Amino acid sequence: MRTFLLLIAVLLAGCPSPGGDDAGSGLGSPSDSGANPDAGAADAGSTPDAGSDDAGSMSPDAGVDGGSDVDGGYDGGTLFPDAGHDAGVTDDGGYDAGLTTSDAGRDGGSSSGTDGGRDGGSSGGADGGRDGGSSGGADGGRDGGSSGGTDAGRDAGVSADAGPECRAQRAVYIVNGNGGLAWYTQLWPAPAVIAGYQSTYAYDDPANATQLQAGGHPLYARRIGSGALWLKAGTRVEPSVFIAGTNQTHTNAPQLPRVDGGNIMALAAAAQTSLGSPVPVLTAGCQGCYTNGPGEPSQVAVGPGDLIDATVAAIRTRTTLSAATEAKLRPTAAQIQGWTGPNPTAQSTALATRLWLAANAFKLGLVSTMVIGGYADDPHTAFAAGANPARTTDELAGILDAFTRELAAHPEPTCSHRGAALTLDHNVAVVISGDTPKSPFVANGWPDGSPSGSNLVYVRSNGFLGAGWFGQLSPTGRTLFDPISGALSTTAPRSASDEAAMLGILFAISRGDTARVVSVSPAPYLGVVSSQLP
Repeated sequence: MRTFLLLIAVLLAGCPSPGGDDAGSGLGSPSDSGANPDAGAADAGSTPDAGSDDAGSMSPDAGVDGGSDVDGGYDGGTLFPDAGHDAGVTDDGGYDAGLTTSDAGRDGGSSSGTDGGRDGGSSGGADGGRDGGSSGGADGGRDGGSSGGTDAGRDAGVSADAGPECRAQRAVYIVNGNGGLAWYTQLWPAPAVIAGYQSTYAYDDPANATQLQAGGHPLYARRIGSGALWLKAGTRVEPSVFIAGTNQTHTNAPQLPRVDGGNIMALAAAAQTSLGSPVPVLTAGCQGCYTNGPGEPSQVAVGPGDLIDATVAAIRTRTTLSAATEAKLRPTAAQIQGWTGPNPTAQSTALATRLWLAANAFKLGLVSTMVIGGYADDPHTAFAAGANPARTTDELAGILDAFTRELAAHPEPTCSHRGAALTLDHNVAVVISGDTPKSPFVANGWPDGSPSGSNLVYVRSNGFLGAGWFGQLSPTGRTLFDPISGALSTTAPRSASDEAAMLGILFAISRGDTARVVSVSPAPYLGVVSSQLP
């Protein structure tokens, strides 16, 4: 099925789009008119990977010429996810010709929205096409002398030292078995737990949570000092929280929902080849969590024994490590304790060590995806008399916060973004999953059963996905979300919201490569995508 869809996408990408870029459709100023780059249509003759594309070209995040591109609209018969669908497309109810959805339909003559339409003559939204004759650096033709606008083309002379444009994020999956996922409901609690707090709920104190978002996708996060988790390192760090998957109580290797039969970890790892890591996928402490299909990277598994020694040995099976590189890969005991604080639990020490190894491997460009085991302590007694749930919660929050602050101090070693260096906190996606989040509305015994048998997936996408909760938990059950709009839906089937969440992860790790997402599955997912991409 995936092969068939990919063939369709490739064939369609070479077909001219009706309302093509030189047709003067009403989306932005033409590039040859001297108009502000960050808007104009793409012209023939622009450089590859420079923002504007010639007919039949395929350049992500670019001005689209006849033949179309990714991150655009659906012109007549052409695949451009992230847009209003046009004639003949029947996905989930099908959209008629010219009908737009959020993030703007980009048919000939349509008016653009954010991440603007890239037809000829468009006046464009942010992240617009870059015109012909541009001197071109990574991801965007940069016109000589252009002053640029939001997400605009850069002036000529962008330094090549920053490296090529990043086409993928690195990723770390934290897989929590045996009830361990429940601790993350203390970091990003269900909005109804805080908004309607009762002492019988499984949360220590609503004063320990701060509201980051309200409205359609509310979000609360654990307070850390005077701020909140992740807010002190990076931008657009708020996670997406998906009600996705099913309760898998007491499973030590819980699985994320599958997409067209595939494992999303492997599907996303296949999108990371441009990072050039000698170890595409490294797994540690999570046996059976990663499976790959044909054409998808196989894992290098960390064996038994001392975690640091075993990780170094596993990486050595794929590449030579100099003494200096190995020293940089190994975290010290002092560094690990710096993340956990004094007297940590054994599971906190293990998690901090695995995340230190991930951070160091990413900094050295050795690994693209890390799949690691998280907590697995089945905390039924966390809220019993005399217990102190805040200790474990704050320990976990401190580890995750320190991990992202470490990433923020180092550049992505292989690529850049729009001609500028990119720190790793902007190019490492974090996906947190597990067997069961338990019931957030019952503190007594903290039962394994979750509302309507639901499960949760937390995703730090670095701005590629909308932040906040997609779906809703209440004491009486769950409400899922519509994959097209992202809004709460009482009629959306679980399979639809599950697949939208997983395709969103692929979209984020591939840095918005919609052609790749479509090649995997035609299922709708745009409701989870950010309206303003990085």
